[in-house]
Amino acid sequence: MLRQAAGRDSAALDLTGALRKDRKEAERAVKRQAASSLFAGWSGDAEAGASLSTGNSDDKSLSLRVDLLKETVKWRHEVTAGADLQRAAGETSKERFEAGYGANYFINPRFYAASEVGWERDTFAGYRHRVTETVGAGYVVTGGACRWKAVPVPGTRSWWTRRTSPMWNMRSSSAPPPISPRTCPTAPSSPSR
Repeated sequence: MLRQAAGRDSAALDLTGALRKDRKEAERAVKRQAASSLFAGWSGDAEAGASLSTGNSDDKSLSLRVDLLKETVKWRHEVTAGADLQRAAGETSKERFEAGYGANYFINPRFYAASEVGWERDTFAGYRHRVTETVGAGYVVTGGACRWKAVPVPGTRSWWTRRTSPMWNMRSSSAPPPISPRTCPTAPSSPSR
């Protein structure tokens, strides 16, 4: 009877391992197919919001955002874009635009090279254009259902402000190295890498 139970447990473990292997092979096949074309394999989110308030005040606002992601066997591409506009009493009170692109090249399933470039425009925050460029390396740490990414990267941030004259003033500063935690999912799942 103990031999039968041990045999069933061994068979269940073999089946679980085979299912994991099949799932990983299917994920790799999808990533290989996504690498075959520039437009294949993208996924993402889009958001749109608007509000209108009339009465004692006349307020209008519009918010748009798009986040796209493409993963292949060796590459991960992220594209973001967003806009926030607001008018209060006929005057523009918020006008913010942003766009960004990030690429990660996986040297192996845990270690990767990372780069990112981002552009922002927010005249109400005091800058006309702001560009952030970063390059670095990352390491993925997995444990159970959690996945963490540590990415120490040197970077620069440049911005242009408008003076009283029409000339542009360029400033530069270094960006701090980010460490990005990936939160644990609500339902346990194994990491894709």
